[in-house]
Amino acid sequence: MTELSGRWRFHTGDGPVWANPGFEDSGWSLLRANGGWSRQGYAGYGGVEWYRLAMTLPAPHGPLALYIPHA
Repeated sequence: MTELSGRWRFHTGDGPVWANPGFEDSGWSLLRANGGWSRQGYAGYGGVEWYRLAMTLPAPHGPLALYIPHA
């Protein structure tokens, strides 16, 4: 298990192109992974949101899972 701490890209709403690994997201907000988005400038928001994080995985790797406790 590895903690993915640090800042993640965050954007409210939904857009199919955002799932593209090459999508340019540098204009998105940066939120801390260890705190809920409602305490980081998005209090009262209640819709769809996207999180993005780039990482390099060692090859080969086993099954992967992601747990986000504050989302």
